[in-house]
Amino acid sequence: MKYIVFLLMLVSGSCFAQDVNGAWTTQLDLNGMKLPLVIHFDESKEKFSATMDSPQQQAFDLVFSEAKREKDSIFLSMPNLGIDIQAKVINENLIEGNFKQSFYTTNITLKRKKKDDSDQINRPQTPKPPFNYKEIEVTYASPKAGIELAGTLTLPNNCDSCKAVILISGSGAQDRNSEIFNHKPFQVVADFLSSNHIAVLRFDERGVGKSEGKFTGATTYDFVDDVEAGVAFLMQQEYFQPTQIGLYGHSEGGMVAPLLAERNNTVDFLILITPPVVPIPELMLKQQELISQTTGIQPAMIKFYNQINTEAYKIIADSKDLDELKPKLEAFYQQKIEDHPKIGQDGGMTAEEYKETVMQAYTDPWMYNFLKMTPKEYLNGLELPIFGVFGEKDLQVSPEENAELLTQLIGKKHPKNQIKIKPNLNHLMQNSTTGSIAEYGMIEETISEELLSEMLEWINKLDN
Repeated sequence: MKYIVFLLMLVSGSCFAQDVNGAWTTQLDLNGMKLPLVIHFDESKEKFSATMDSPQQQAFDLVFSEAKREKDSIFLSMPNLGIDIQAKVINENLIEGNFKQSFYTTNITLKRKKKDDSDQINRPQTPKPPFNYKEIEVTYASPKAGIELAGTLTLPNNCDSCKAVILISGSGAQDRNSEIFNHKPFQVVADFLSSNHIAVLRFDERGVGKSEGKFTGATTYDFVDDVEAGVAFLMQQEYFQPTQIGLYGHSEGGMVAPLLAERNNTVDFLILITPPVVPIPELMLKQQELISQTTGIQPAMIKFYNQINTEAYKIIADSKDLDELKPKLEAFYQQKIEDHPKIGQDGGMTAEEYKETVMQAYTDPWMYNFLKMTPKEYLNGLELPIFGVFGEKDLQVSPEENAELLTQLIGKKHPKNQIKIKPNLNHLMQNSTTGSIAEYGMIEETISEELLSEMLEWINKLDN
């Protein structure tokens, strides 16, 4: 999902009459999960500055635009993220202070980083050679776009003929591993399936990695064309004979897969991981509400922005094209600024910055088309086997509404259809505590092994 959300990614530092130059480490406690952070101080007679790394979230060199030291006190601020830190140097190896972001406040302790301290992130499921399958680098044409896509075909040993699965990522520019926070979920899925005699094609999206083309400006329907090119490649390649071709779609990929299956009968089965099913404006409003709740935003403020977004989505739905939308949306948000001059400040933005941010988001071709989509229109007619899974703690695709509607639409269309909500799993299918986006990088697990086993069992039973 694409979404506008302010993550708790940042922390503080501190200073003393003593030298604080160098790296300092701390951890934020977010609902029982630990988020390691590294603060770098750079002090001379002429200046004092600070940056921050959040290794688990792959965020580095984040600059505190305001950094000040007065004797043993340090003041740091990142207005764009609503971060304020006040800290005091206790001794040459210890700094203590307070971290505040929006409605979230906590005490922090920073310790000087030792030379032998490692920032390496533990990702135990990331596959390591030797493999019991072949990895083949491939390229193939996506003819409607006139581009070449690049990917990896993992082919089981002794596979002259076997099932094949194409992996389809969620929204945003994704590489073939769908890498996020140093997790590589698609590499993990490919390794698991190909170790169990199923070929897998995963690919860099257009404009990403080794694939040609431009990602910006592309819509969900363009991604359908790119996946269809992958299906054509599997039918034409000479490495093996696919007995069945399935599509594995995560999040928005769970929309791309059925859209293609609706028009291309070469597709034999679908695996839909947290697919959006309810109308997209409804999905987005619920997503914004759930994510806001985890960041400590007050209910009144959540309701306020929910109402604004509801009105904006109505304007989008009623517009014929982007040319018609832009002036209407501009006038709408300008009126909101006049009515509420402090709008956006709770997110660390001025009112004008808030308007610019939402205008840029909602007039993006992808988002504009996405918000106009109604998944039941293409799901309702599908009669092929479908394995649909939702995470109980998913905040981006709320499980209850989407699982219920998917069951209504396709639950009885095929005897092998399965739709389930998995306990404790978040949007990435990790076992989680709260489901918060901030947890994604803190969790060592990349994807639930229990889910992988259930998925494999379902695929194998398709032959029965």
